[in-house]
This record gives sequence, C-alpha cells and structure tokens, in this order.
Amino acid sequence: MSASSPIGAEPSPKTRAFVAWTIRHGRLIWIIALLLAIPAAVRTASLYIHLRSELDQLLPQDAPSVAAIQELRQRIPGLHYLGVLVESTDPSRIPDGERLLDDLAAKIRTYPPDLVRTVRTGVAEERDFVRKHATLFMDLADVRTIRARIVARRDYEVTKSIGASLEDGPAPSLDFSDIEEKYKQRVYAFALVSLPPLRITELHSNTAFMGSIIIGNGINTAIILLARHREERRSGANAEEAIARAIWGTRTATLSAALAAGVAYGSLFATQFRGFRQLGAIGGIGMLVCWGAAAREARSADRVH
Repeated sequence: MSASSPIGAEPSPKTRAFVAWTIRHGRLIWIIALLLAIPAAVRTASLYIHLRSELDQLLPQDAPSVAAIQELRQRIPGLHYLGVLVESTDPSRIPDGERLLDDLAAKIRTYPPDLVRTVRTGVAEERDFVRKHATLFMDLADVRTIRARIVARRDYEVTKSIGASLEDGPAPSLDFSDIEEKYKQRVYAFALVSLPPLRITELHSNTAFMGSIIIGNGINTAIILLARHREERRSGANAEEAIARAIWGTRTATLSAALAAGVAYGSLFATQFRGFRQLGAIGGIGMLVCWGAAAREARSADRVH
C-alpha cells in the first residue's frame, strides 16, 4: 500500500496506465526521441544557416517599401547566390545526381573570378563548425555545469589513483542527459515550424532569440512537475506512484499555462509582419512541445530526486 497523496487527489486509471507504459518502455521512448532528434537537428541547423539580417525580411513582401528595395537591388550590381537542386524520383539514381553536381561544381570553379567567387557543395563546413564550437550555442550556465561535473570526476579519479581519496562514495556522475533533453526540446520546436504548412525555412537575426524564450518559459512545466514529484516521494509514495500523482496533480495547471502562452505567441502569426509571424509560430508550437516533453520524460524525475 502506498502512502496517500498530501494533496488528496488520486490519479485516474489512464494516468496510471500512461506512467506504467512510460516506465515499461522507457528505453524505447528514448530511442524514438533520439531518432526524431536527428531530422529535428538538421532542420534547426538549416534555419540558423539561412539566418537573415536584412530588415526587409521582417516586412510583408508585397509592401511598397520592400518592392522598392528589391528593384534597387536589381539595378545595383552586387553579390548573388545561385543554388542548384537536383531531384530524382528513383532512389537508385541519387548517386548519378550527386556526380552531376560534383561535375558541375568542378566546371564552375574554372570560371573567371569576376564571375564566380566561390563554389560550395553540401553543408560540411557548417556541420564541422557546429561540432567544434557547440558550446557557443549553449547557455553559459549549462557550459559551467558541464565543466563542473567534468572537473569533479577528474579530481575524483586523480585522488583515487594515488590513494589519497578520503571518500568512499560513488564517482561523480558524467550523465548529461538532463542538459541534452533541454536542447532537444529547443531543436524539436525549431524543426516543427520549418514543416508545412508554416514552412519557416529562414530566421531573422531579430527573431533567432526565440530558442531562449522557449526554454525559459517551457522549463516551468518540468519544475512544477519535479516539485510535485518530490512532494509525493517525501510522503512515502513509490517511484511509479509518485510520477502518476505528479502528472495527474499538475496536468490542468501546467497545460492551461502552456496553452495560454502558446495562444498568446500564436496570435502573432495572424499579423503580416514576418518577424511577428516567426515569433508566433516558434513560440506557440514550442510551448506545447515543452509541455509534452516534460510529461514524456517525467520518469526521469525519480533520478533527479
């Protein structure tokens, strides 16, 4: 018999079944989340690769001022980019298309410098930069947390190897899954808005900050869920029962808050100002994604506890 909830509300059978399912299939859920993170990361990288800084990108494209700027650009020579896309309906012909692009790139590289400045194929340079400088895209507090954990583990291993350790406890953990989950939520939100019907494939430098806004607001659900979980554990409930009660007890408040914030952000999507439309789409979907991620990963709360 588990202890009664300090609040008095008992989870519904569906909530208990959901928690039991997440615990029973926890590894499968993580595998699916990681698989989804791959295309989500690609779409998010694509958004930041195509980051635009021109002010006219924030205005409706049919606005008179934008039309005047575009006409002026056509009259004044400058740098232009030409992209070549090869489409194949037969997967077996994809290598042929890749060879075509490689041959075309080699041919264009022979053009005079006054016609072609550079030729690039693929996103290898961008991918390498992100891999080498990943911490530049992280919050400073998270970078410090990672460093602190690594330093603690290093000190533990050194003192243990020379026999100077005065503690018999376990080695400091190098588990960074909590930080990884935080940035996966951000990646999912950006990836979703790049799909139909929203089709936001470019971000402006004035709207790229939305990733921080999503995390800052979306983390509230996880904090409330964790606090309720600790409350239940202290009252004597086992791990599965505590998670079930935490989800059941916080579902209405957290979902209402996420929906309210999502609708508030989403209302901006109805405007013609493209900057507001990007903010509305990313913020509206991001709040719901963070709420769903918090409920899905509630099983991790017991490890934090």
